[in-house]
Amino acid sequence: MADVRAMLSKPDGTGHRPLEHCFDLFGAIHQLCTDLGTLERIAAEAVLDFAADGVIYLELRTTPKNLPARGVSKEAYCDAVLRGMAFGAELASRGKGSNYSNLHLPLGSDYPLGAIRPIGSGEVATASTSAPAIVARLILSVDRRETSEEATRTVRLAAKLRDGNRGVVGVDLSGDPTRGCWATF
Repeated sequence: MADVRAMLSKPDGTGHRPLEHCFDLFGAIHQLCTDLGTLERIAAEAVLDFAADGVIYLELRTTPKNLPARGVSKEAYCDAVLRGMAFGAELASRGKGSNYSNLHLPLGSDYPLGAIRPIGSGEVATASTSAPAIVARLILSVDRRETSEEATRTVRLAAKLRDGNRGVVGVDLSGDPTRGCWATF
């Protein structure tokens, strides 16, 4: 954790971080966000945070990860993120007009994958006739370092999730601009 803290601090104290160091930070974040329950929770919290700031339309982006050693496929990764986003939007709608302080997500082992619920709410979600507090959509990113085969897999997954009306609205090319080559894609 000390490594992550050191990475978060600005090297020169001016608030600027050289480009080559920005992508080191993403690597550290990726190491912390590699199980499906954590992904689901982070996505839910991100949507809630934006809703609390008054955002009504949100597009998050993520590069789907394939981590077989951790039981994470690109498909399962996207499913977890989309479940979390949907749950965050549902919670935001329940708390619409409030400061969201009464909405809580379970922590640690109280957070089973696929079963996110507000702590102590006792509420049953009901369909609302009013507009949602926030509409959250997902953009899948192709990392410049990926092979063309992995990039194609991500684009096909995005099309499948889009066609299944799961909330995926686009694809982008992301990652360190000093790595990879446009011609690969």
